[in-house]
Amino acid sequence: MNGFSQKESWYQYISNEFIYPAMSALQPKSCLKKLGKVALALVILASVLFAYMLYLENIASTQAKDFCSQIVIGSTVVGLVEKALVQGADEHIKLFKGQDELPIIFTGTPPFSRHICWVKVKDGRIISAKVVHLD
Repeated sequence: MNGFSQKESWYQYISNEFIYPAMSALQPKSCLKKLGKVALALVILASVLFAYMLYLENIASTQAKDFCSQIVIGSTVVGLVEKALVQGADEHIKLFKGQDELPIIFTGTPPFSRHICWVKVKDGRIISAKVVHLD
């Protein structure tokens, strides 16, 4: 036959097989359990994302500080751009054309956090280098 007995109408069959089980799944206890699981998953996801952001910030800060500490005041700028790229600086540094200032940027949490080793140059020689953080 078609799944229901002669004593049972099609409406009763549909109600018993599909509607009542679906409605029982929407009872307050089961909804609260599901909502709690979703909330817990969101909290875990947010925590993992926050931890990753802190990790990226720490790496960029360390890279900028290490790079600036290696710079010798009075040395020439020759090779500085290549050295910065090898150590993980942003690619825009390739645009340096001998200006008086050379920002060597290490990106923390994209897109806004920048840890910069700000190098000042005069007559092709480095006169200062300091770490700056732009948020």
